[in-house]
Amino acid sequence: MSVSRFVVLNKADYLDHAGLTEALDFTGRVVAEATGEATRIYALSARTALTGTGDAGFETFAADVRGYLETGRAADLERSVVAHLRRLTGSLLDEVTLARRAAQMREGAAAERVAAFAGRLQAVRNRAQDAEDFAAAESRRMLAELNGAAEHEAARLAASLASEVGRMLGAELASANARETEQLGRARLADITRAAVESWRQAERDRLERRLEGLEGRLVGELDAELDAISGAAADLLGLDLALPVPGHRISGDLRFIYTLQEDVGQTELLAGATRRRLPGEAGRRRARQYLEREARNLADGQVGRARADLQYRLAEATRTLSRAMRLRYAEGTGRLQTALETAAQLRHATAGEAAQRERQLAAREDALSALAANLESDSEPNQDRAGAASVSPLR
Repeated sequence: MSVSRFVVLNKADYLDHAGLTEALDFTGRVVAEATGEATRIYALSARTALTGTGDAGFETFAADVRGYLETGRAADLERSVVAHLRRLTGSLLDEVTLARRAAQMREGAAAERVAAFAGRLQAVRNRAQDAEDFAAAESRRMLAELNGAAEHEAARLAASLASEVGRMLGAELASANARETEQLGRARLADITRAAVESWRQAERDRLERRLEGLEGRLVGELDAELDAISGAAADLLGLDLALPVPGHRISGDLRFIYTLQEDVGQTELLAGATRRRLPGEAGRRRARQYLEREARNLADGQVGRARADLQYRLAEATRTLSRAMRLRYAEGTGRLQTALETAAQLRHATAGEAAQRERQLAAREDALSALAANLESDSEPNQDRAGAASVSPLR
């Protein structure tokens, strides 16, 4: 849908020269297939760009974006508006053309062809609910997989933390008193937990994103196939060439997530902790070890549970957004055609005078829209009628 784009290949510092060249070539081919034109690919490292040394690839990208905003933004705004007007004009023209043709096909075989087209259109409209149901079922499957993965990760992390407790008590905390054992040990467990849970959360988020992207791609592909069939039915049954422009809709999510790794201390734990840290010798160390083992389980279960809840929320929101987007796509793809058939039905049952007056109005509207479409055609670019490859980032 865009009239201009910037494509970034991040983490370029992970690749050697040969690997980067291969990645750039591959990315360039994918983008060209999706957009129908060659697009520059900016190879950079966002992480390096945030350091004091900076990143040359990012600086080039940033300079080109600034230059574009200074010189190309206004022209591209106009191009974008023209493209949107073309889609809107095409949709309105479909409606008035279909209404006139269906109204004229009043009797016999002609009327049967109109009824057949109406049935085909209604079948597509009914698919909207099927698409929502399928998205909901896929979301439930993804949720079940997420819950299973969270339980496995919590058990794995708890075992890893318990092992670390034993290692610390035999190494850097071997001679520490009870207070030092608790404080230093828990700080180490919190660091390990934060890194492990964030790594797991990122991996699960990437997996969910890929699944959601595949889900939307499937649903959009099915809708496009249905609309192509509608276009074919209009040509075969009614002799019409419909544009059927359908805009795309992106889905996105919120990145924010905050870890709560502080000790959950109530009045009972305050008293128990104060007593435990004052116990002398091996008794204090034994109580400190028991405390760390308990905290290992609590940290693993609690933080993995919070990350899981965060992902559950994002998955639910992404599914709702996808369902709304698909509902809108179906409505925009078929709504005006349904209105046209309703208008035609009203004309078929109107008096001769009313039908003639309404026919003159529709003819004038069709002429005006055709003239507008011709004017917009000269100011637009190719491949702007239908949504191309819709890029989806449900959880990012």
